[in-house]
Amino acid sequence: MDITLDITNKFNTLVNYDYFLDNAPMNPIIFLEFPNNIVGGYEFELMNFGLNISSEMKERFGNSLPNFKDIFECSYQYQRIIIYGKAKFKITGLKGGDVKFTDIDNPLNGKKFYYTWPYKVEKGDFDFICGGNSSFSPHFTTVHLIGSRNARATITFSSEDYITLQTHSQQRLKIVLAHAPKLLINMSRGAN
Repeated sequence: MDITLDITNKFNTLVNYDYFLDNAPMNPIIFLEFPNNIVGGYEFELMNFGLNISSEMKERFGNSLPNFKDIFECSYQYQRIIIYGKAKFKITGLKGGDVKFTDIDNPLNGKKFYYTWPYKVEKGDFDFICGGNSSFSPHFTTVHLIGSRNARATITFSSEDYITLQTHSQQRLKIVLAHAPKLLINMSRGAN
């Protein structure tokens, strides 16, 4: 079952693309396209990342999705799920954006490349920030998508493509290892 959530107002606090998530190593991968113009809307995909659980998500899914119950009962400071399959992000009302590619092997002093869709920032605009390892080059990629005050951001992912991290390290390891074959298969197939 596909799950679609409107994350417009909390995009930057809900999407966690750090390399370590609750001490679990992550390898976030971002899939971008580069059309000439993104004014109006843009879609991209991200896999192997954390999605923090908001109170709105608890209200909406607490009774309908059994796996979410496990998330709400965990003892982490920030309740989250790990999405290891591809999640699709769709953002409408865009004005433009910036993409920065940073050399993975030398992030501080290595080469950086930039791609820009020109825009003008105005009061009330959104700056949707996301990132991950590039799906097509050896770079960490950071994306800033600038949306008007009427912009909307949604995430869609499969209910079969996420796991929860339990409170005990051994449980956490078992869960990650149980899903590792699917992760490796996704990686070897280009995550299609």
